[in-house]
Amino acid sequence: MDTWIETDNDGREISRSQRHYQAPTRGDLDREDRVLTILKERFDEWQTHGYIPNRRIEPGDETTRLQRERGWTYWSHLFAPRQLLVNGLLAESTALLPLSRVAKVALTIGIGRCADWNSRLSRWHPAIGNEKSEQVFSNQALNTLVNSGVRPLHALDTTWFARMNISPVSGPAEVTVCDGRSVEAMCDMWMTDPPYADAVNYAEISEFFLAWYEGRISAIFPAWYSDSKRALAVRGTDESFRNSMVDCYRRLADRTLDNSFQVVMFTHQDVSVWAELALILWAAGLQVCAAWCISTETTSELKEGNYVQGTVLLVLRKKLNQDTAFMDEVYQEVEAEVRRQLDGMRDMDDLKDPNFGDTDYQLAAYATALRVLTSKTIEEIDVAYELSKTRNRNEKSPVAELIERAVKIACDHLIPNGIESHVWKPLSSLERLYLKGLELESHGEYRTGVYQELARGFGVDGKTVPFWRALEPIKHD
Repeated sequence: MDTWIETDNDGREISRSQRHYQAPTRGDLDREDRVLTILKERFDEWQTHGYIPNRRIEPGDETTRLQRERGWTYWSHLFAPRQLLVNGLLAESTALLPLSRVAKVALTIGIGRCADWNSRLSRWHPAIGNEKSEQVFSNQALNTLVNSGVRPLHALDTTWFARMNISPVSGPAEVTVCDGRSVEAMCDMWMTDPPYADAVNYAEISEFFLAWYEGRISAIFPAWYSDSKRALAVRGTDESFRNSMVDCYRRLADRTLDNSFQVVMFTHQDVSVWAELALILWAAGLQVCAAWCISTETTSELKEGNYVQGTVLLVLRKKLNQDTAFMDEVYQEVEAEVRRQLDGMRDMDDLKDPNFGDTDYQLAAYATALRVLTSKTIEEIDVAYELSKTRNRNEKSPVAELIERAVKIACDHLIPNGIESHVWKPLSSLERLYLKGLELESHGEYRTGVYQELARGFGVDGKTVPFWRALEPIKHD
């Protein structure tokens, strides 16, 4: 269905817009028939050469829904005839050009970008005056849609012609595709963004792109494989997952010198997940030396959603000392370090245009607790036992309890502007939550998850939530 906006002026300097819709014409249907005919003439040949996907969709948490909800069993089913034709023509044309390896790699990525923005999973965005289709991975899932968008060739210009800021890097480079538990290279620094708590099924959703890249990868990088190796993916939340993570980080630690370091990017709001990360790094012989909370969602639509907008960068080094401490000593050190970390973040933040929200300060509290925990051996904690133990849903480990305490320290320390410390300290948890909620709302923060996380930080349980809701109308008076 065609749609357009007509704007006129009625003589009173007031513009009005009227939306028009038109059903497909006979000419539109004839052109689609022509597209299907051309695609059928090339379909088998293109699949043989890898210009369009020829893979079957393997079952999985994300991929099974494609068959269950739409009956799609091959990756080519995720694309309308015009999308397969346009994307396939681009793949065929670029594959036949006599280009350098660098150019071939860039064009291969371009094919993936077109598939991301031009498939049956590309949702239709009905913005007034600028209706368009969005990318498949506006989130990290394979969401089937009722209304998707199909882009013609001319509408793929901003996707195909990638306008990227170039930052030249000198020196030799090597890219190796391998299991993290079998790394052989020696490096001065390792940087990882580990999977955790099955938040994203990376192995499964990567197959969306691998279906388009399969023929290209074998031609450009003969030593690489084009399979997602889903069976080898480190995933889950059980003991085997934790042991696999320990093996990965211990291997990376073994492949560095004593004065080298690692950087781990981590974002999560679940205290138990942070507790397990601490145990994993501990068991791998690593300690957190520094933690930096950076604002990562500054331009995308995730900035407006119910998401954490910051990522914590943990700087790790090999644990070479054997310092020991008791839990009560660690509690005191965690409290002092959390306060110091938060004060440092507030000092460098811009008051007029803040980079950090309260959720980001809580992330920093998590990271600070890890820095203290992993720096020594705690007499009351047996790391191997804690990693192997299976807990009930409501059962907390000593590490989780300590991290929760760090978050509570952070909430208590972040006093709203205009309230004196001597007024803040005697307040109950619910009163602090209410006042802090008012401050958040005054800054235009309306995401439910932020208030829920704040409530957890203040120790407000579900029994007090009805009272919190009862107070809500007062906020708008």
